[in-house]
Amino acid sequence: MTWRKKMIKILFIFLLLIPLVYAQCEGCQYDDECIDVGTQKFLSKDGSTIYCSEDKRIEITKSEGELCQFNYECESFFCDNECKTFEIKNEFNLNFLPYIFIMIFIFLLIALIFNTVKKRKKVKINNIVNKPTKVLIKNVKRKSPDDELESNIKNSMRGLSDIFRRK
Repeated sequence: MTWRKKMIKILFIFLLLIPLVYAQCEGCQYDDECIDVGTQKFLSKDGSTIYCSEDKRIEITKSEGELCQFNYECESFFCDNECKTFEIKNEFNLNFLPYIFIMIFIFLLIALIFNTVKKRKKVKINNIVNKPTKVLIKNVKRKSPDDELESNIKNSMRGLSDIFRRK
C-alpha cells in the first residue's frame, strides 16, 4: 500500500470517529450571537434591553403598564398580565418586635430554670461534702496540747543528750 492510500484511510477513519456537529441557534440570532428564547440582553450601544420572544424574534423589552405574557418581556422581569415594577419600601416595620420580646423572655426563662437546677445540685453536693463525720476510736486516749508539749520537750532533751554523748 502506498502512503497515499494509507493517508486516505486514516483521514476517512478520522472523519468517521469525530462527528461533525453544526451548532444551530435554538433561539434568536443577534450580531453573530445566539440568544435563547426568554433571555434578555442589555445593549450598551443605546442603553435598551432586548429579548428573544417565543416566535424567535428579537423584541425590545416592555415598560411598566404594557401588556405581557411572560416575565422576560418586561424591563422589570415581572409580568402579571401587564409589566409591573417592584417598589422598595423604606419604612421600618415593627410588627416583628413582640416576637423578639417573647423570644428573649423564653430564653431568660430557660436560663433561669437551668441556673436554679444547677444551684440545687451544687447545694446537695455541698451538704454531702461539708457534713461533719464522726469517727469513734476505742481505747485511744486523745492527746491534749500539754501532752504534745511534754513529748516535744522529751524529744528535744534526747536530741541534746545524744549530741553531748558524741563529744
